[in-house]
Amino acid sequence: MLRNRREYLRHQRGEVDFDEDKLNNVEMATLGGGSERGDLQEGDDRQSSISEARSSEKEGKKTVRQLSVGADVVSSVPLQVTLYYNALFYLLFIVLYIPLFLTKVSESSNSLAQSILYPLVFAIFVVVEPLRLSFGWIGNMKEKVPHLVGFFVLTIFPQTIAAFYLIAWQELIYPLERAVFAVELAVLAPQIVLGFISVRKLMAAQAATVSFYLRQ
Repeated sequence: MLRNRREYLRHQRGEVDFDEDKLNNVEMATLGGGSERGDLQEGDDRQSSISEARSSEKEGKKTVRQLSVGADVVSSVPLQVTLYYNALFYLLFIVLYIPLFLTKVSESSNSLAQSILYPLVFAIFVVVEPLRLSFGWIGNMKEKVPHLVGFFVLTIFPQTIAAFYLIAWQELIYPLERAVFAVELAVLAPQIVLGFISVRKLMAAQAATVSFYLRQ
């Protein structure tokens, strides 16, 4: 009987040890599963962060691409056309008018206007014209406000004033002079209007660009 009791107690102790070992295994498995779930959660957070960063980068590139592609071209095509033909006409003007100018200077009277003022106005017109055309060409093609403003100012003064003097205010005017400077005035008039419009558009576009980047 004593032997049976000892076996019973040993059997009970074995079951208790088995239950403790089972409990320990369950706890270890639980802890291991929890750490695995934590690692999975951390991995998911990292993946979501990477995905958000990539999506933000793609959106930024898309925005920059849209701004670069959708940006308006401020350069004026009509102004560029007038500048092109004005440059060609200036070359023709030099070829045709220089001999006439030399003839008028050699035959000039003793009047102050014809002997001094006329050569001075003509020299100013010939020297300023290529400078004015280069300002307009660079300012319109490269969208530079200072060049366009310089072109606009030089178109009004001295070129328009000089053209009016050479076509109407001289003492001695040849028919060729009237024809040449009539064409020149016909080119200068639209260039004044187109130059003013181009300056306003370019200044507005640059102001909008600066304000956009300041808001970023």
